[in-house]
Amino acid sequence: MALTRTTLHGCVALCVMVCGAQTLHALPRDANGWTIFTPSTDTVKIYVSSSVGDDAFNGLMPDPDGAGGGPKRTVAEGLKLLRPQQPDWLLLRRGDTWTDPGSLNVPRKLDKSLGFDIGGGRAANEPQIVAAYGSSPERPLLRTSTPVVNIVGNGVTRFVAWVGLHCYAFTRDPASPDFATTLSATGYVIPRHNPNGFRILGHASGWTGDFLIEDCVIDFFDGGITCQTNMRNMAVRRCIITNSYNGQFPDSNNGYPDRSQGIFCIDTLGLLVEECLLYHNGWNATMGYGMSIYSHNMYLSTDINPCRVIGNIACGAGSNGGQMRAGGIADNNLFLRNPIGLFLSGDPNGAEEGINTCINNVFVEANDIVNNQGEVARRGVGLDIKRKPLGFYKGNICLDRLSARQQAGIRCTEDPITTAPPILVTGNIVRNWNNASGQGIEVPPELVNDFILTGNVVDGKDQAGNPVVFPDPNRNMDTYMNHLGIGGGWEEFIRRAAARPWGQWPREFSADGFNDYIREGFGMDQKTAASYVLIH
Repeated sequence: MALTRTTLHGCVALCVMVCGAQTLHALPRDANGWTIFTPSTDTVKIYVSSSVGDDAFNGLMPDPDGAGGGPKRTVAEGLKLLRPQQPDWLLLRRGDTWTDPGSLNVPRKLDKSLGFDIGGGRAANEPQIVAAYGSSPERPLLRTSTPVVNIVGNGVTRFVAWVGLHCYAFTRDPASPDFATTLSATGYVIPRHNPNGFRILGHASGWTGDFLIEDCVIDFFDGGITCQTNMRNMAVRRCIITNSYNGQFPDSNNGYPDRSQGIFCIDTLGLLVEECLLYHNGWNATMGYGMSIYSHNMYLSTDINPCRVIGNIACGAGSNGGQMRAGGIADNNLFLRNPIGLFLSGDPNGAEEGINTCINNVFVEANDIVNNQGEVARRGVGLDIKRKPLGFYKGNICLDRLSARQQAGIRCTEDPITTAPPILVTGNIVRNWNNASGQGIEVPPELVNDFILTGNVVDGKDQAGNPVVFPDPNRNMDTYMNHLGIGGGWEEFIRRAAARPWGQWPREFSADGFNDYIREGFGMDQKTAASYVLIH
């Protein structure tokens, strides 16, 4: 049997056109995949440094010149120099640290013709940028007890990129000497501060968006990134989003906080989540906040179209590695040690043209939910397919369920639908991940007319029960790390992925690197990078 990596041809286009305007996400990228920003002729670059800056300086030079030129010291003073709707850059010195610097909201001004404040860049190809400068290997560190970005719906902000920042909710990290707690109304110990990292709410009368968050570390917030309400074109690329947990809203059943996400998004016209690491979001065992069915690495809710989830690592979630309720495209992601790897559904305003596309993903070692009382809720699901829209599921690999629940690697569910063509599930591989009936791909009897299964292989046998020989089918994370000469299994893989310096892309600690290693063991073609662009 010849298995090849799936490409998106025919069923879903790579570039979605809605209004024909250029989007910030379509800016060129360098050979290593990083977005290239080019200043405009009138761009003003503003520098900020906690180590060599002074708010008496003009902010227009990276280092003091002895004549009043040099970087500002505080972020707030630097932000004041940004001009609304102009392509200005605010650059924070790498290796410097700020404690509670305030938000990185760019300034806005009243547009009398619109009746509300508006700010940000000039256009998609002339964005306003909050980024970094200098030769230090460390990103600028923002130790904060408040949101890093807190855009609320009392105005409109457009065309902004936040790039290469380290955002750390330092008072919420139980291992930090600055960890601060208080008591909830019900007597539970909770963090004193509960900010989101990036909290972006649109304006009811005018869209907010065309934002890029790239190469940022977002650690220990109540939620890493939240965007909702009349949003357009949101891209999160190559970010490291870890350790989100809810310290604010208790669950009504047991009084403990839950409901926290690495990324939460709803009501957004165009979302791209690409090549991020999302690890251990939705729970915190040290605080006694266990895993929860409401807490995920990615919770991409309804009214998102188009939605792209490409090349990410989602590991150790409170429940789902990725929950895509609006549907969309999931391509070449690694879902590692989540109770449910990916839940892919759809709503009328979700998957474009009613099609879900799930291709080339690798699901490894699904586990269970362990709640606040230590009770185990059995899960162990790799790919959970809901029937609502049309769908195309090919080239996915499910390996080695950890959960004791006898659950299939790929589970097809939902009420029967007789008015739509069946969903194609083809060319997928399942190993050591079967239900009680021995099925690696489960379709309930009432749904047999809603799914077409063809060319799939379960535990080395095709659908007719014939053996299929692969070059090296027993590969896993342990063999991969040994292959790299490192060892340490999945923990060391995640540690190195999370410790990635700014501007670097070690492919061996990406979803792409590991997934290609697994595909090679099954004789599948390796991935060729594709470009996903959202244009509205």
